[in-house]
Amino acid sequence: MEAVPGHVVTFQTSFSDVSGVPVAVPDATIVIFKFSDAGVRDDLVPATAMTPADPAEVGRYTHVWTVPPVLTQGDVVYVEMTGTPPGEDPVKFSEVVDIVPAAETLMSPGLRAQFVKLI
Repeated sequence: MEAVPGHVVTFQTSFSDVSGVPVAVPDATIVIFKFSDAGVRDDLVPATAMTPADPAEVGRYTHVWTVPPVLTQGDVVYVEMTGTPPGEDPVKFSEVVDIVPAAETLMSPGLRAQFVKLI
């Protein structure tokens, strides 16, 4: 995934039980961090509760984050989303985010894709 400093990113995840049925979790959290050049972890967003999706969907949670403008091209941000389905062990999802300048993103803000039928 790519993100641009100063722009908004929405992270989302969904939780399900062992049979694949979506379940609400009481503790959906997100942590966003990076490592300094010296290898020291820097929490950009400490453990924070995620928000149930809107429109509501059982087991799906989101977190809206504005990428700090101090991040620059080449920075790498790590995202961990965790929750505990009832009666099960905690589940953790991870995502890596590459920070890029706006000119290098795959899609420009406001750009829309459309399928065209060829005759």
